[in-house]
Amino acid sequence: MSYNKHIAIDAMGGDNGMQVTVPASLKVLKEFPDLHLHLVGDKPQMQTLLGDLPVGVAERLQLLH
Repeated sequence: MSYNKHIAIDAMGGDNGMQVTVPASLKVLKEFPDLHLHLVGDKPQMQTLLGDLPVGVAERLQLLH
């Protein structure tokens, strides 16, 4: 039996903030199909960095303002 994993990430944190955390989050979602991410930060800013999400990724990503 496979269980989905959920991780919340402070997208605003780190030395380079969203410029690093948002692209890295997309990369990891593509690599791990059982992972769900909850990015916490300024939603409009995160949306500008996301662009068009690949099929199967959008359903596993939640933006929390």
